[in-house]
Formats: sequence, C-alpha cells, structure tokens
Amino acid sequence: MKKIVIFSRAPERSYHLVRLLNGLFSECQINVVSLNVEEPEPDSYGFSSGCFMAEEARDK
Repeated sequence: MKKIVIFSRAPERSYHLVRLLNGLFSECQINVVSLNVEEPEPDSYGFSSGCFMAEEARDK
C-alpha cells in the first residue's frame, strides 16, 4: 500500500484535503503529521500524527 503524508501546522483543518485525496487515491493510506512543536504527542516513530484510511474518511 502506498502512503501520502501531509505536514500541517493545523492538522484538524486538513479534513477536506484528506477527503479530496481519498477520492483521487482511494488505494492509498493518508497520514497527517502535525508540525506543532508546543505539545507533541509522538507515535511509535516519534511523530505527532493522525492516520486516515480511505474507508474512515468516507464514513464521516
């Protein structure tokens, strides 16, 4: 599976972009990585991120 990564200072505002990309690239996993350095919540790789699968974005 291919992955698309979006770096954003306001990841909560990336929802519409994620939906658009899911429509164009439904076979890809889309990750939104926060560039906010004030309160990072690192994942297992040390990044603050939200992961959206095509199916999840379509359900919202």
